[in-house]
Amino acid sequence: EDPEKVFFITAKTQNSKLWFINNNTLQEYMRAFLAKYQEELGVIIHGFVIMGNHYHLLARFPRSNKAAFKRNFH
Repeated sequence: EDPEKVFFITAKTQNSKLWFINNNTLQEYMRAFLAKYQEELGVIIHGFVIMGNHYHLLARFPRSNKAAFKRNFH
């Protein structure tokens, strides 16, 4: 894990179900957990977008803790 690199992370929902469409509550939870783990783990978020059945994240991990972030956030 290179603390200087920006990583592109994508994760899909189970069975590619469209969990995020018209589900503002779930989207709010996603953003809240992203903010929580960003602060706790010192992650630098460059971009985040929620799609119908997946999300995209651009982030840098100065503390070399990408695995811990992904484990907690997923």
